[in-house]
Amino acid sequence: KNMSEPAGANDLHLQEDSFHEEDLGGSSPSLPSPDEYKAGIGWKPKSSSGLFGRRRDPEGFEPSQYNPKTKTFGDAADDDNDDENDEIPQDIGYDPEQLQSGADVQKRAAGGKSDGIFWKRFGIVCFVVMVIVIVITLSITLPRRDENGGGSHTAWHRDSDRFRRLKDYLVANRISVVHDLEDESTPQHYAAQWLAHKDPMQLEILDSSSSSENLSKDHNTLVERYSLTVFYYATGGPNWNNNLNFLSGAHVCAWYSDFFIEGDDDSIADSILYTMGVHGCKDVGDGELAPFSLFVPHNNLVGTLPGELQHLDRLEIFALEHNPDLTGTIPRGLSGMESLRRLALQWCSFTGVVPTWIGNMPSLSFLGLGNNLLEGPVPKELFTLTNLQLLGLDDNALSAQISDFYPLSNLRSLYLEDNNITGTISEALLASWPRLQELDLSGNKLSGELPDNFFNHEMHLVVLDLHDNEFSGELPSNTWENDELEFLALHGNKFRGTLTTEDFIKFK
Repeated sequence: KNMSEPAGANDLHLQEDSFHEEDLGGSSPSLPSPDEYKAGIGWKPKSSSGLFGRRRDPEGFEPSQYNPKTKTFGDAADDDNDDENDEIPQDIGYDPEQLQSGADVQKRAAGGKSDGIFWKRFGIVCFVVMVIVIVITLSITLPRRDENGGGSHTAWHRDSDRFRRLKDYLVANRISVVHDLEDESTPQHYAAQWLAHKDPMQLEILDSSSSSENLSKDHNTLVERYSLTVFYYATGGPNWNNNLNFLSGAHVCAWYSDFFIEGDDDSIADSILYTMGVHGCKDVGDGELAPFSLFVPHNNLVGTLPGELQHLDRLEIFALEHNPDLTGTIPRGLSGMESLRRLALQWCSFTGVVPTWIGNMPSLSFLGLGNNLLEGPVPKELFTLTNLQLLGLDDNALSAQISDFYPLSNLRSLYLEDNNITGTISEALLASWPRLQELDLSGNKLSGELPDNFFNHEMHLVVLDLHDNEFSGELPSNTWENDELEFLALHGNKFRGTLTTEDFIKFK
């Protein structure tokens, strides 16, 4: 009664009753030992958990299975006569002191927990390392996607027989050089691989020993398709705003798309249809079609123009204006386009000089090189292009005398603004441009007085811009009698004289 009541008091009373039932001869039973007491109420130490689950202590037995009367484990029969002789089985490796040592139990439990954490972490690290190794291996062994959108590079089989025969033919006919064809980073290599393996048309690869003259039709079909494919890759074709049906299985004459430009009233009837890409093919006989026009403006072309363009020598229109990321010099390859009538490269970022070979294009009627980064003198060969009707060299850093343009007698539009053009405008110069309708010489270093017949000679000016020069003197008296002029800019000069409101009323 003097013992303090343990936490499990109800359980204790139940167990005490069972002890009293075993009272023999009226004498008080001997009190159970602490271990017997704990076992009697079903007490067992906390078991620990590790990586592989709950530990049973010892060797698969719970302390609650110990019978304090028989000092055996499990459900062994109770034998009152052999209490003192019974021994704890040794074959299970049980240590009696282990039950009494709570510190040992806790130590072992803690040790098992830390062991489990270690193996967990070790397993995670091994898994991560294995994944990294697999990714690196796959990145090396699997086919690489080429950066120009050409597809699986390894799958192209660089050393395939079809590619080798195509390469040999292109080299033998001086279409491309062997280095460009073998260098896997060049547009020439991409184009040759595409033709050899991915082109749905699968053209016949010609024998390099065959003369191109004897195979003119097949030769032209192959070379023009190859050159246009080089152009596509060289200018970032996979990233164009519009694909224009390039690299399709159709003939190159179908590598185009139609677009509508809406009119003022947004109606289809008032819209303008225009075609971008390769269009306007012409029949050159024997069922052969030849590209007539390559028109790719405003299409996010990026890069430099390849020399293989020279093999598109049947083109009459080559227009890539408004692609500001086209860079480099104007390639000599264009010199092979001797049939060109229209060359439009304005609003790009070409550098260098206006090439002298420009004089090899006698059919040119439209030459647009404005708004680039060209510099140096305008070559005298340009002034031999007497069929020019529009010449745009504006917004560069070019130099010339205005009188140098005298031979260009068919000009209708002349744009030379924002350059280093010097000299004076003479009556003879004006007389050499009888058809001129638009003249912009602003932002140069022109000087002197304007001829008296500036506004009444044979030409019918609609646009005249002479601002920001060094012109001087009085304006011609017939300036205000022009009934065709729609735009006039004369500010930023040294003109003198008096203007009245009546002068402006004369403009119709």
